[in-house]
Amino acid sequence: MRIGELMAQLPEYPDDEALLAIESVVLNPANDSALVRCHLTHLFRLTVQLDGAAVSISAADWRPVSCTQAAFLGQLKRVIHEIDAAMEAGTYQQAPVKPMLIFDDRPEPPASFDLPVWDQERGVWYDAEY
Repeated sequence: MRIGELMAQLPEYPDDEALLAIESVVLNPANDSALVRCHLTHLFRLTVQLDGAAVSISAADWRPVSCTQAAFLGQLKRVIHEIDAAMEAGTYQQAPVKPMLIFDDRPEPPASFDLPVWDQERGVWYDAEY
């Protein structure tokens, strides 16, 4: 089983609040892992790592939990509730996500252009309306 197949076990319309807390899943098939962003009452991130038949669920500065693929959903729910409860109690905290800043070095488009479009190859603005 690959990480995509494991994460496909997540129901599309979950009826459990822990699974509803999952906002996004980013798969990394190169190393059979996934980054899971959760927001129950607090925002935190988990890493799910697939190693053969074993699954490891971890978070920064949190003890990893190992389980079988069959027990994955149950353990994931438990870890989500445990981390959220620890954050609520103030005993656990994750560093906030650092934003990736991308600076635009293009010049401002001419004010007379109705629909300015940047031509990356030529490095100039043109008016898409004409």
